[in-house]
Amino acid sequence: MVTRGPGNNPTVVVSAVVVSDDAFSATLVCRERPTPPQYPATLWALGRPPQHIAELHRLMRASDDGLVLTYRTRPAVALDCAEAPKVGDEGELIQWWTARVLELVTDPNPPLERIPSSALRCDFCEMCYKTLPDGPWAWKRASNEICDGCHRDFVRSDRLRLRGPS
Repeated sequence: MVTRGPGNNPTVVVSAVVVSDDAFSATLVCRERPTPPQYPATLWALGRPPQHIAELHRLMRASDDGLVLTYRTRPAVALDCAEAPKVGDEGELIQWWTARVLELVTDPNPPLERIPSSALRCDFCEMCYKTLPDGPWAWKRASNEICDGCHRDFVRSDRLRLRGPS
């Protein structure tokens, strides 16, 4: 049994999918416990060429052992892949952000500070990994620096609905 995919990320199998009008929930069984924060993430098919199976936006539940994860995704706001996975899909769970970066979205306090791109200390946006500066302004909290586009899409508008009620 393969517990890690080619990118050294845990492999998972989709065990349940529930589709509603504006969202789907998908339950995944992990062969090895993923490291936090476990969301948002993309499920990538194992094999060549690699392809998206599904985006997994918000972690709704995790089993006590961390091996069963249930996500909720609203396809209307998906970035690359708006499809719901199918039961039995198997793939590599690739997380988008570190816990520190996810906290910029889920906990807006203290607010991020808008800074001129010329004041950046980092070479890339910690959310989308684009080279900075990506415009005249960027955003910062502590040592985290993100581009204006990620601030607009993920922090200010909460596009993936990671804050508040699901």
